[in-house]
Amino acid sequence: ERAQVERHMKLLSGAGLRPYSIESEMQAAIEALRFNEYIDEKATSCVVSIGDAQTHISFIRKGELITTRTDRIGLGNINRALQSRLGITFEEAERRKLAYRFSDDPTITTPEQEVIEEVIFQISKSIKESLEGYLDSNPGEAIENLYLIGGGSRYPKMDAVLQSFFGIPTTIPNPFKNIEIYSK
Repeated sequence: ERAQVERHMKLLSGAGLRPYSIESEMQAAIEALRFNEYIDEKATSCVVSIGDAQTHISFIRKGELITTRTDRIGLGNINRALQSRLGITFEEAERRKLAYRFSDDPTITTPEQEVIEEVIFQISKSIKESLEGYLDSNPGEAIENLYLIGGGSRYPKMDAVLQSFFGIPTTIPNPFKNIEIYSK
């Protein structure tokens, strides 16, 4: 909404910063989370959108978007790494990426698994840096929920991996939770 954009612009200008762009995609995603009653207006949450080319990490405090960080790493990095290291086509890399399932047995590793998990680790590292930076800047605050959205939310077990890695309850929200398509 325009008033919110103007508040953010005023805040940034007052801090001596000159924003080049405003992240409207994440703001829209957060409004969808609010509409579908995922956002706890009293809590601090993290929203992670893992796409093909980038990962957006945002923090919501008391229902307000506080900050967003974008890193240029996404699930498409898996395809490029598989192509490069295994000498396969993009189509084959995509097929293998989509077929991959995280292993419960750490003693069994394949070159394909190493490549995929290395990229997932880099994405997780980016999220971890954002979480630590936010918590260091806001002592005494805790992240109560992590919402996983975007294409990365459809990657098998990604929510369980992030929840295990960070120890924060991780949810893949249903974007249609409060939308009635057919009324009776």
